[in-house]
Amino acid sequence: ASGHFDGILMYAVIHHLLITAQIPLPQIVELISKLNPACLIIEYVEPQDEMFKTLLRGREDLYAFFNPTYFENCFSKYFEMVEKQNLDFIPRTLYYMKRK
Repeated sequence: ASGHFDGILMYAVIHHLLITAQIPLPQIVELISKLNPACLIIEYVEPQDEMFKTLLRGREDLYAFFNPTYFENCFSKYFEMVEKQNLDFIPRTLYYMKRK
């Protein structure tokens, strides 16, 4: 599938891959980059989010490192942050990124 995507939309996905599937964020980012999208719209879910807390089920210490800075740093290797929009009604942020 590499190179066959103009853009990728990942809404309500990352926290499931990170926590449920236990895939480290750098590996998730690397996989996304291998698809070679020109742009990416992706949602960052704060650890305070109810779904995030539900998925953690008492494993908060394992994800204490997970914050917006870590998220942005992981993506910055392959993508340029163009815009981010905090969602006022839930603790989540949408990012629009372009491939470097």
